[in-house]
Amino acid sequence: MWFRRRLTYERYVAIESMPDGIVLVVQSGLDAPRFEHVSISRCELGQQAEVLAGMVRELGLKGLPCSVVLNTEQYSVQSLERPNVEPEEMSQAVRWKIREYVEGDLSQWVVDWYDVPEDGTRGRARQVVAVMARRSAVERIIGIVRESGLILDTIDIATMALRNLLAVQPETHPGLARAVLWVRDNEALIDFTKDNAVYLSRRVEVDLNALADPDQRDWVGQNLALEVQRSMDYFDSQMRQAPPRALHVLANSQVDVLRSQLNEGLGLDVVLLDVPGVELELAGEVALAAGAALRHLRLLEEAAA
Repeated sequence: MWFRRRLTYERYVAIESMPDGIVLVVQSGLDAPRFEHVSISRCELGQQAEVLAGMVRELGLKGLPCSVVLNTEQYSVQSLERPNVEPEEMSQAVRWKIREYVEGDLSQWVVDWYDVPEDGTRGRARQVVAVMARRSAVERIIGIVRESGLILDTIDIATMALRNLLAVQPETHPGLARAVLWVRDNEALIDFTKDNAVYLSRRVEVDLNALADPDQRDWVGQNLALEVQRSMDYFDSQMRQAPPRALHVLANSQVDVLRSQLNEGLGLDVVLLDVPGVELELAGEVALAAGAALRHLRLLEEAAA
C-alpha cells in the first residue's frame, strides 16, 4: 500500500503493532516462504520502540527493509466508482472523493487505494477500494520502525497480507477463486481472491472466545457461516464470479471448533490456512505479519506486474 519502495533484499522484515504487543517476522529468500524468525512480544504501546530496537540488535536486522501491516482495527475501507483520470492523478482523485467518508479534517488521514479487477464489476462502473488510516497512528508506527534501525519499505493492510498467504497455499481447485476467513479474538476478515488479486474483502464482528462455551458456540458458528455465505452470494451474483469450493480458515484459538461449525453450515471444503513452518497455536496471532513478510516473493511480484 503506502510507500512501496520495492526494495529487494534477500531478507525481509514485517511487523504488526498491537495494543498489547508487537509481532515480528523475518522472511529469507524470494522464491518460497521461509520464515527464519517469528515472534510476538507482549508489551504496552509505549514500550514497543524499545522492544523492537532490542530485537533488531539481537537478530542482526539493522538496515533491512520492513513492512508494517495494519490490522483491521487500524484502517477502514470504502468502495468508490473509479475516477476517470490518468494513472498519475489517481491517488489525488481518490483522496478527493473520500473526503465525505472520513471524520474531521482530511489532512489527519492517510489514504491509499487498490483496484477491484475489471471482471469483478461486469455491467457496472469500475470500482476502487479506498483505504484510510489515521495519520497519528501511522506516524507512531513509522517512528517505531525508524528508531529500531529498520528501513521502512511499505505500510500494508490485513487484506493484502491474507492475500499473500492464500497465494502460497497448495492449489486444490485450479482456476477458481480462493477464500479465507481469519479470526483473532474479536476481529475477523473474509477475503476472496483470484489470480492473486483481491476481489472482495469484508470485516465482520465475532466473539471467538464464545466458541469455547457449549451454550454459545452454535450461535457463533452459524453467524460466521452466514457471513461467509453472504460473501459467497455477493461474489457470485454481483461480481459474477464462479464461487470458490474451499474456505481457508485460521484463528488464534478454537480453530478445531470453528472448522467444525463451518463444515456444518457451509457446502465448502473447510481447510486450515497454513502459515508455513509456524505452529498452529502461534499462526493465528502472527498471520498478518507473516503475510506481509511475503510481499516480495517472486510469484507475488509477477502477479502485480
